[in-house]
Amino acid sequence: MSSKIDGIAVLAVVLIAAVFAGEYFTYGHDTDRSASVSWDTGSVSYSVDSSGSDEYRAVLFDNGGYTPVDTLYIYADGTYDRYYSQACELSDGAEPLYMEGDYYVEQVRESLKIRGFDDVCIIDGEGLEDLLRTTMPSPSGIGVMVISYAVPGSVYSGGPDCLLVNWINNGGSLYWLSSEIGRFYTDGLGLHRAEGDCTAYFFGTSVPVDCSDGDSLSYITGKTVNTGFTEALCLKNSTTEFGIDISGLSGIQLGFGEEGYASISMVSVGAGMICVFAGGFDIDQLDDIGQVIASKLTCGSTFIELQRGKVTRDSVGGTFSFSASDPYLFIYTGGVYANFGACFHA
Repeated sequence: MSSKIDGIAVLAVVLIAAVFAGEYFTYGHDTDRSASVSWDTGSVSYSVDSSGSDEYRAVLFDNGGYTPVDTLYIYADGTYDRYYSQACELSDGAEPLYMEGDYYVEQVRESLKIRGFDDVCIIDGEGLEDLLRTTMPSPSGIGVMVISYAVPGSVYSGGPDCLLVNWINNGGSLYWLSSEIGRFYTDGLGLHRAEGDCTAYFFGTSVPVDCSDGDSLSYITGKTVNTGFTEALCLKNSTTEFGIDISGLSGIQLGFGEEGYASISMVSVGAGMICVFAGGFDIDQLDDIGQVIASKLTCGSTFIELQRGKVTRDSVGGTFSFSASDPYLFIYTGGVYANFGACFHA
């Protein structure tokens, strides 16, 4: 009897171990993913590799000669919590959306890293001023992301002739999210509200901002911006709060839109660009940030074609034909939420 029971116990242990092993190889096993391309005149062939099982998408587009961001600096505001309540009190309309600064900064960095965009630096107010001054002669390819409702008064204090505004016009790229662009700045005396039309300071003309004062975010259903990128990049954030209406400006809108506003707007400003991400600090906005920046989209991007499929412990690929003068190909895996990405330029 004893040997029979021992045999059953051994069999049970073996079966349990097999179950755990199966779960490991299904869920916990590290998956190797990669992509490669080969450009030719008027065509590009690509290959996607995965040691697991992944959906993939290959997105071909033309940047029209606009230089994408290769290096991103994220401004982490050390005074964020100190002045947040005051910023809400001084807001005329929708209040800035609160976030945990250090956590969100790291999430943005990780969102970009898994998509192959590694050149990300975190800077404070002094670092931001130094960056803008030292790169002013040629800031093309450099992006600054403001993860705050305010910037230091040393770079912007309201008005068209500020360091930040001049830097953008010289070729830099600004990414703004989750508050009204340019409304507040800080200095040694505290938080200040920039008076006048802040959009005119940045864009050179008055631009409508969706700052309607609601109790909660209002999400749009089914109204995608018809540029091709929304589906191709699986863009998800569908609120336009703090988004802008770019009618009459040179640029593109992505994601979801309503009444001229969109969840993502990219506008040409002088030799540079401003990109406004609407909505709050959540997983959908975070994922959209990763997709837009890592794919090297610009305010001059034009969608060409999407190819999609599935790769399972193999290498699969395809070929595009095109007539674009400045083609880019962004390949990513993971379906709705990307787990790998790579961008290629002819």
